[in-house]
Amino acid sequence: MRISDSRYARERSQLELALRMIAYEARTCTIRTCTGLSDDRIRKIYTTYFKSEPRINVRRQRGKPPTRISIYVKNPTHQGETTTLALLYCDAGLLACRLDAPAPLLLGKSVAYGHRVCQAYDVYCLLHPQRSICFERGWFLIDALVNGDELQFTRCSGCGSVYVHDALTLDDHLCPGCQRRRRGSGNRCSRGRGKPR
Repeated sequence: MRISDSRYARERSQLELALRMIAYEARTCTIRTCTGLSDDRIRKIYTTYFKSEPRINVRRQRGKPPTRISIYVKNPTHQGETTTLALLYCDAGLLACRLDAPAPLLLGKSVAYGHRVCQAYDVYCLLHPQRSICFERGWFLIDALVNGDELQFTRCSGCGSVYVHDALTLDDHLCPGCQRRRRGSGNRCSRGRGKPR
């Protein structure tokens, strides 16, 4: 009997996904949602592969998953990272990047869905080593964008690029890059006032 036989492929894929999500400190309920594994099985996987290995520092998150959107638009840096991750989700085929209301391309939290989320988050971590969005917040970002009540894709009035915007905030619709440029030019102007040339 070979491990590559099709009847074992799903179980192997579930295990691989659970390992990836545990490494990102995903909550048990999040892992269970798309792997279909029981809470007891997930805890055993954690104990077997992570807890007994002193070189691996992975904590188990407890409590309810985060659902507040303020972290995504806290400042231009966070907003830029949020936009990067959201566009990676679009590239991974999880979201349709539309300005009115992004629609999910993969319906239901399946094993394939979980693997695509992990792949997009892997790339995000490579682009932002000092990341401000943990895996659980990244997981919720998809639902927040699909819901569209608070977070939406919009077009920058300065450069025309697409970015993630807080729909409940009145602003100039500037992307994080244009916000930084505006603040930088404003600081230079204020420092130069009153100085003789």
